[in-house]
Amino acid sequence: MCEKSSHMLGLKNTPHKNTIMKIFSNIAKELREIGRTPGDSIDLGRTALLLAQTAQPHSKIAPYLRHFEKLKKDVADYANGACDLSSQHEALVQVIYKRFGYTGTLRSFDTLEAANLMRVIDCRNGLPVALGIIYISVAQKLGWSACGLNFPARFLIRLKANSEQRILDPFESGKKIGPKGLRRLLKSLVGEMVELKPSYFSPVSPRSILLRLEENRRIRFVASQRWEEAEKVVENMIMIAPTNANLWRAKASLQKRQGYIYAAIESLEESLKYCSEDNSRYATSAMIQDLRQSLF
Repeated sequence: MCEKSSHMLGLKNTPHKNTIMKIFSNIAKELREIGRTPGDSIDLGRTALLLAQTAQPHSKIAPYLRHFEKLKKDVADYANGACDLSSQHEALVQVIYKRFGYTGTLRSFDTLEAANLMRVIDCRNGLPVALGIIYISVAQKLGWSACGLNFPARFLIRLKANSEQRILDPFESGKKIGPKGLRRLLKSLVGEMVELKPSYFSPVSPRSILLRLEENRRIRFVASQRWEEAEKVVENMIMIAPTNANLWRAKASLQKRQGYIYAAIESLEESLKYCSEDNSRYATSAMIQDLRQSLF
């Protein structure tokens, strides 16, 4: 980890600092390995906990992993071998919401901790995507079919069994939402003129879900002009999605704001490696040229 990152953490050259740096090094190693892992093979819950640990390095993920196992066992016990959709849905809601109290509140949108899975587990409250990760992870550990959806402004999940499927809102106690409810939700969040589209119900990959989780933290840091912390979040995102050109451009923008022009140029050059569209390549090349000219 670079000296700038050490400064970001407010650490001095002490044994305490060395311990923290070792923890971060181990986390980064795991996240980079996840970045090389095929999307469907990513352990969604564990990776979200690793990302959370970057914000609270002294917290160990083992107790939280045991909590996931407890949720899995309790849901399995409640389902009692039933494989129909209604039984699976009921088991998830009865355990995750009613027994353990996981739900969303409006204050979740005002705090960084609502996007930190460790804190969400501690408080039983969080953003829709964080709560969705719990539902999806537990369902998948039981071999059930669950995925996140590309629905705008609110993270929703789809549960499937046999030939049936059901869309659930983890933020609203895991309740089922039908077509009319989805339309109302969309209009309340996005605008009255917006209508449902088939693309909103496309499944999203575990990697995309994790990026969506971290994006909430990045947005909040940027909104409060905490550029260094926002950059650290983007670095985490890049570790799990190293070929995402947009993330490299986001990193460059944050580096530029902090006056790290050479670093910003390097990040933009990395972005160019993964740009697939001519317009993006042209815009990125233009940004590199502008930054180089600003050095003279």
